[in-house]
Amino acid sequence: MKFEIVIAALQAVLISILFSSNTFAADLLEVWQAAKGHDPEYLAAQSDKSAGEARRQLGDSLLRPSVNFVAGAGIVNENSTTTGAQVSMPGFGTFSGANFNTSINYGARTKIGIQASQPLYDRELSAQKGQLQLSADVSDMGMIAADRTLVLQVAENYFEALKSQSIINLLIEQQNAVANTYSEINKRHHLGDASKIDLQETAEQVEAVKAKLLNVQLAYRNDLLMLTELTGKNFTINSLDGNFNAANISAGGVNEWIVKAKLQSPRLKILALQEQVKLAEIEKYNSSLSPKVNLFAQIERDEVTGYGDFGSASNTTSNNMLGVQLTVPLTDGYRSAKKDEAYYLAEKAKQEYE
Repeated sequence: MKFEIVIAALQAVLISILFSSNTFAADLLEVWQAAKGHDPEYLAAQSDKSAGEARRQLGDSLLRPSVNFVAGAGIVNENSTTTGAQVSMPGFGTFSGANFNTSINYGARTKIGIQASQPLYDRELSAQKGQLQLSADVSDMGMIAADRTLVLQVAENYFEALKSQSIINLLIEQQNAVANTYSEINKRHHLGDASKIDLQETAEQVEAVKAKLLNVQLAYRNDLLMLTELTGKNFTINSLDGNFNAANISAGGVNEWIVKAKLQSPRLKILALQEQVKLAEIEKYNSSLSPKVNLFAQIERDEVTGYGDFGSASNTTSNNMLGVQLTVPLTDGYRSAKKDEAYYLAEKAKQEYE
């Protein structure tokens, strides 16, 4: 009798939880849409995809012109001595052996300028651009993988809840049938038409069905909690359409799915892209003498003013330049080590893909 009271109390608690005011019925599509706006892993994949788009833009910018504004100020000591100079002055002729001395102590120095640069040939930047593009592709593929994973998680929990719901309905019918049987045998027992053993066996069947029902109700509650964790909302599950027939679903053969997995699996595509990223890293350091050629332009003004050993003085320098700059690294220890590291990481990525 006590056991029956406990069962009834637990059932009442479950019903009150499952059908509380903030719970609403939903189909699979509604649950999936809710999960897309709540699941942390899915939202993280969305953020990573946005970061990938930023990396793609960063890669495009590497080979574009760059323009910098340069400004500086400070205190300097500046001394200049020139001997043996030739001086020409209108009306006075030309003089040789002239000396010039200037001096500024703790003078003010200001510098302002604009510098522009355009890469013409840079293997390292080109490879880095390719890496950033591939990294963005990895993020895109990660978003696809997260989307499919979420679909599977939602569907699995949703259909588990549906299964539990169906079993609950079946057990309720079974419970009613066993209870009716118990009532009938109890009447027959009082009339002497049924033994005490028959009555006891039927009572045990009643208790067994109640226990099964409680277990399945708890499993159903757990299934709904899993959906709540994915979606942040409380759901009850709409039953399947009565016309639904699983036999109409064509799943295909194992070999067919293996072929599809090799061609379409986001995980495999991510690993293949990661291998390409490592191969691009090898290309960055493939030559110990990898020159860089840049077109550059520069406009600068440098001015120093102050007082020195010979009185007040000032020096102003303007620099306007347009040209081509060649840079060739002369030390290769670092680049060689980076190339070796990239090679082994590429081998690792290849084996992971295999």
